[in-house]
Amino acid sequence: ETVYHSILTDDYNGLAALPWVPLVLLFGPSRWVFVAGIVNLALFPVYLLLYLFIKGRCRRAVPAAAAVFCMFPMLFYTSVTGFIDVAGLPPALGALLLWLRIPRLKEVRGGPDDAAGTSYAELCRYFAAGCLLALTVLLRRWYAFFAVSFFAAALLDCLIFKKPALPLITAAASFAFTLLFFFQPFVSGLLIRNYADLYSDFSFDLPVDLRYFFYYYGLFVILILITGGLSLLSQLKTRRPAAFLLVQPAFCFALFVSVQSHGQQHLLLYIPALTLLAALWVTTLAGRFEARRTRAAALALYALLAFCALPPLAHPLLLKTRPGTITDIKTCAPLPSFIYVPPVREDADRVLHLVWYLDKAVGAGGKTLGVLASSLKLNIDILKNAESSLNLISAASASRDYLVWLPEIDSRDSFPGRLFDCDYLLVADPVQLSLGPGSQRCVDLPARQLLSGAGIGKAYRPAGYTFLIDGGAIRVRLFEKQREVTAAERDTLLRAYDGG
Repeated sequence: ETVYHSILTDDYNGLAALPWVPLVLLFGPSRWVFVAGIVNLALFPVYLLLYLFIKGRCRRAVPAAAAVFCMFPMLFYTSVTGFIDVAGLPPALGALLLWLRIPRLKEVRGGPDDAAGTSYAELCRYFAAGCLLALTVLLRRWYAFFAVSFFAAALLDCLIFKKPALPLITAAASFAFTLLFFFQPFVSGLLIRNYADLYSDFSFDLPVDLRYFFYYYGLFVILILITGGLSLLSQLKTRRPAAFLLVQPAFCFALFVSVQSHGQQHLLLYIPALTLLAALWVTTLAGRFEARRTRAAALALYALLAFCALPPLAHPLLLKTRPGTITDIKTCAPLPSFIYVPPVREDADRVLHLVWYLDKAVGAGGKTLGVLASSLKLNIDILKNAESSLNLISAASASRDYLVWLPEIDSRDSFPGRLFDCDYLLVADPVQLSLGPGSQRCVDLPARQLLSGAGIGKAYRPAGYTFLIDGGAIRVRLFEKQREVTAAERDTLLRAYDGG
């Protein structure tokens, strides 16, 4: 019931974490258990589906599958760095496989192509594809971009290749029925909101998005996939799936950037189509070399696979400067340019001391604390998950309910929220923002009034110690409410916010 309610009301619901519950009950809450759950319950099923597809289409399945996996190191990296959004990939990839019904090895060599069949069994397959697409959207609502681009590519598939409309109608009907019948409040309350306005502060120029895309995928890999996809269009057996797998991610990208810019988790939208396109191209290529049945052909195939797979796999091993934000990426990277080694906070001990002090000073007294900071250095999630991020087990971290979430993004959140109800407010000096004061005035304005003692700052007084984090560059200060904020002080803040 709790998970169902979170699906209907929360932007980041608990459905994706539900399969992890048995692991937590067995091994306890820790970051290792969390990451192991992502790898075993989300990443491994993706690899398994791709391997089974490759195995059905070529004899050298192991090296072919290894090459495909190595071409996309960001998938592994995103999984082991703790992005639970990977949970949407197995159903998304499953929906593609069910819809395309790409011929297996024996069918490629002369068997019938029943990809467009409309028998009862085929309709059940399309119905299942629609249900899987609905599941991806329920796991994370931004997978709706994948679903919409899927149906757009499917419509073109039917029109261009003159396929019956019944499969598309069946998939769309099962998708709509699953969402509207069982989760109608989710659709009306979360899914069809105007995200272009809500996330306007997250929108950057198209070149910024492209550079970020290539930062994780690499221009080299994308060019290989485009070249391979175009070569597949020249073959009768692979023309239809290749066209679908080229169109769907391109349309998905165009649709997404028209609303907002990508975060790392959003780049997972392209994994199902791109990995399947790579698998289709590699297996088709392997079939040509295998037909020659010579050692030279086998060595040539291995050399080609190594040429495609090793550069993107190896480049993230090189030490390089890690960009602070998406706008810090200035060039289109030829190879994936992230670093496998995750960032490590040198001030982790200081953050832990801050959290433990707040547990005693605020949490133990039954008070509430609002966090007026929203950056990679300090935000409410860092405080809530300080121990688990360091793989430390603490009962306090699981029950840190005294921390109150406050608005962070002007275009997305309703200001002032619970700002005036908090007994304490935590502020950083300099004020910690992730998008800049023009997009986060709901954090910047009250934080500055507290630091200067003006406006609502008159109702608070400094309490406790000043904590230094980030090597002393950031001073974290705690303010305790002495009296209620007056109507005049509240109006002054709101006028400054509305007039900004």
